[in-house]
Amino acid sequence: MPGKKISAINKKYKFSEVVFKGGAFVTYKYYVEHIRYRFPILVQSINGEVTDFYARLPYYFLHDIFHQSLINRYGPQDFYQKTEESAIYVWKNKNNIKHIYSGACTITCFPIFYSAIPVNHKYGGSFKPVIKRMQESLNF
Repeated sequence: MPGKKISAINKKYKFSEVVFKGGAFVTYKYYVEHIRYRFPILVQSINGEVTDFYARLPYYFLHDIFHQSLINRYGPQDFYQKTEESAIYVWKNKNNIKHIYSGACTITCFPIFYSAIPVNHKYGGSFKPVIKRMQESLNF
């Protein structure tokens, strides 16, 4: 989560590559692996402190269970928007962190991504969350 030390992540997970380096900000790619799943998480840091992260969740996760676990942890979302078969859920400020979750449905429902970004931060005007950097890189 934002505000934690990157060294704690490095003890448990080995980063596979540096995805972005700009100024003092560095974005690392980690893989979370468990019995049946493996998925990437992009973690941005500055001076050894996690600023934010973006996790691309596996399709075989169950949306209902993952979404309910977020509700159990943070309460009902503050914002919800559905567009066709996709939806986005936002918890605007839970312990100074904005949580963004997206899911979609076809035959079954599945998660797409989960991201956590600090609401008030001390990182300066050059700070851009990982999710924003990704969005900008997709603009042709």
